[in-house]
Amino acid sequence: MENNKKNNYNKSYEKQNGNNRQQERDITKQMQEIDKKLKQKQDEINKELDRKQEEFNIKIEQSKIEIIKSLNNDIDDQIKTSISKKLREEEKKIIGNKNRKIITRDFIIILLLALIGFLTYCLYDLDFYNIKTIVENKEKIDNAIASNNLGQDNNVVKDDETQKEEKKDEKQEEVKTSKYYIENYKYLLDKIQITGDNELYFYKNPFSKNEIPNSIKLQIAYKNLDSDKKKTENGTISFKAEDLLKTCKELFGEDATINNEIFEYNNNKFLFFNDTYLGFLGKDEQITSNVIYVIENAYEKDNELIFEIVAAKKQENKLVNIITEQPVVEEYNGEDILTYRNSLSQYKFIYSKVKDNYYFERVEVEKAIVEI
Repeated sequence: MENNKKNNYNKSYEKQNGNNRQQERDITKQMQEIDKKLKQKQDEINKELDRKQEEFNIKIEQSKIEIIKSLNNDIDDQIKTSISKKLREEEKKIIGNKNRKIITRDFIIILLLALIGFLTYCLYDLDFYNIKTIVENKEKIDNAIASNNLGQDNNVVKDDETQKEEKKDEKQEEVKTSKYYIENYKYLLDKIQITGDNELYFYKNPFSKNEIPNSIKLQIAYKNLDSDKKKTENGTISFKAEDLLKTCKELFGEDATINNEIFEYNNNKFLFFNDTYLGFLGKDEQITSNVIYVIENAYEKDNELIFEIVAAKKQENKLVNIITEQPVVEEYNGEDILTYRNSLSQYKFIYSKVKDNYYFERVEVEKAIVEI
């Protein structure tokens, strides 16, 4: 009997233990599922946080761009307002000066015409130039020429004198050597050399004047603009578009044109408004050119003035071929670049001759390959 009780107790105990273990397994499984869900939730939260952070960063960037754009617009408006005010003042001054000059000019012209008329009458009346005598004797002279055949003799004399003058001019004509052209016309090359980002434009490829970009023509024209055409006042510099065009024509010929637009030179920005360019003083910097060139020869041929030059670029302490961009000398100390002539690019700068003036026409690349 007692053994039966023990057995029943043991069975009950074992069953209870079995139930407890099952509950533990169930609890463990539930805890694992809870951990898994927590991890998934954490991942979702992290992803959402990353997305929100990215959106926040994008909004910040957009806000920065809008703020910068707004500031630029405000600055542009202020500049335009300043320019408009300045140009209106200049226009009023010019109109006033122009009216006064026109009145003064007309008065002087009338006075000069009256004076010229009076002096002419006085001279005629006094027979200062023997006009009366010439008129009176003309008929007699014509008759004498007809009777004595003087006309033929005079023509012979005139032809002889003309031939003597021509021979004299030929003897006096100067022999123009390469040295002569270099000494007297080197300034033509200097006029088209510019500094800054575009200083190598004339040395990179062959081209004609019609291929020069408008921005570079504006820079060259501004560089050569006479100082008396530039007006400085209250921290600004202004000049007329027509003066810039005139300077451009003096360099490239009467058929040269420019499009008036904003341009920069030597870190100065020039705005265009109402036929006038306006910039602000204080930024102008004298930038040193890195281009070194030597004129080897100069001569005239078929109404063209031709300069044969050798050119290189100084980059840090190196001497570099401009076209190939290969260093020719690793340590350049300022010696004559003709020492390295065979390793440098060679060019022809050609100017057309119109009457007594020379205008830039084109650049030809004679040699660009480095020989080392």
